[in-house]
Amino acid sequence: MMKTFTYETKTSEETFHQTIHAIDIQTSVQKWINKISDLKNESYSFNPTQVKNISEQFVAGQITMQFDIKPFYITFKIADQIQFCYINELDKGQPDIIAETKYFKTEDGGRQHYTASGYRPHLKFIGKNLLTTGEQIFIDKDNVFPGDIVKAEIRILSVDAFTGYLYPGQKFDICEGPRTIGHGEIIQVINDKLKKEST
Repeated sequence: MMKTFTYETKTSEETFHQTIHAIDIQTSVQKWINKISDLKNESYSFNPTQVKNISEQFVAGQITMQFDIKPFYITFKIADQIQFCYINELDKGQPDIIAETKYFKTEDGGRQHYTASGYRPHLKFIGKNLLTTGEQIFIDKDNVFPGDIVKAEIRILSVDAFTGYLYPGQKFDICEGPRTIGHGEIIQVINDKLKKEST
């Protein structure tokens, strides 16, 4: 199952936070590098020069990683000053379902832009006239673009409303408000409370 990590870096001027989804803490570091690169032009993240320096240190093996005991952290340099980035693993528990999701292309009514792992659209399961929020942690991808197909671990907000209702092969719509932007199909139901009994 995927894990969720928060990264916090306090520089002399500001504090940066990023959330990373990865199979383990070691893998999360590369994903963090990728994420700060994606965000390098945003005011709430590292600037392009800082990202370049951090990435070069990572490639050169100059980033120190301390994952043996808590607090977990990595260290790197910004303007010759050592920076600590503290990493915390969030306990989200098991996902409710694993599903394959397909996002429509933009020209077919899909989103205009990509969405990142941790996305929380509405889900509408076939046969239920009810929407529920479903957090999607993408497997093997950080960002999903219109037209992409990806497997995801999904945590459903309204679990009680779907007790004994879900089963492998069940289809659902992925929605943003009244607009359907994709479809999904359940591969596995993890949460026993949600499993529909075999008939």
